[in-house]
Amino acid sequence: MSKNKTPIQNENKIKLQLYLFKHKTATKTQLAEAIDVSTVTVNTLVKELVSEKCFIEGEHVQQKMGRPAALFHFNYDQHHSLDILMLEENKKLQIVANITNLAGLTIEHRRFAFSPITIDGLRNIVAEMLSHSNIITSINLSFPGKIVDDIVVSSWGDEFNGWSFKQAFSIITDLPIHIENDANLATIGYCLKQQLPLKDVVVGVYYPEQSRPGICVFSRKTLLLSQNGLAGEGKYLPHIINEPFHQEIDAEIKQLLEIICIYNVVVAPQHFVIYKPALAENTFNKLISQHDMLKKQPNKPKFHLADDFVAHTFIGLQWLATKDTIYA
Repeated sequence: MSKNKTPIQNENKIKLQLYLFKHKTATKTQLAEAIDVSTVTVNTLVKELVSEKCFIEGEHVQQKMGRPAALFHFNYDQHHSLDILMLEENKKLQIVANITNLAGLTIEHRRFAFSPITIDGLRNIVAEMLSHSNIITSINLSFPGKIVDDIVVSSWGDEFNGWSFKQAFSIITDLPIHIENDANLATIGYCLKQQLPLKDVVVGVYYPEQSRPGICVFSRKTLLLSQNGLAGEGKYLPHIINEPFHQEIDAEIKQLLEIICIYNVVVAPQHFVIYKPALAENTFNKLISQHDMLKKQPNKPKFHLADDFVAHTFIGLQWLATKDTIYA
């Protein structure tokens, strides 16, 4: 915002941006009515927003009275984000990369086999994707692991331990880089997709193919990460810490139910979001309804068996890209 503007002028400018971001198109008269300001004020601010390429002046539409009025469109392509997902498939990692605009529309989509798993290989993928748009404003990375002070301390098969993504990417770009655990982003993406109330507390549980469960606690647009990002490390729970990675489905379901029972007491969420591809919804609902311990616990959450980890994670990546902006 301009330093020469008053706080009220800056506030009105933000209101205009948010209104058109939500409603896509409007005339100046509609904008003035929407934020309750004069036509003179709207004329000045809209002129600035057009010059900044935030608004696009489009076709003229006939009004009920008077001359036709210009219709202004929000420019969702003023910024693009590079969203990267590390995805486990058939015990191997893939890189799924999207360039996305502010409307959440994919402008460019690529998929790469991530083998061998090297920091140079990842950097080359990022460099290639950056070449597809000159208006990328951030890089947002979902990965299976945890970071403390920019260093990976826990990851898929320990493959990334010791890496610094930000340091690696700084060689090719000075764009801001946002990094978050994949289970956290998938849970957030599901909440946004299903429009769960923002005031509610949500616990997400994700079972990958090759590692132990990741657990997310999300409430009021905030992730619970705690000391050194250790909140959510399911592999350290007492009933899991000594168990092998590979177990039969029945053993994993038993683990999952024990996780639910623990978090249902410690966190008492309104919702559980579960990612467990091999688990049928009717089977899961039956297990929940018949579980003796859950029957005795006073908290009665809603259970959601999620079915599109990739799509929800990309929604979570968009949240990560915009959470500190006016469009959050």
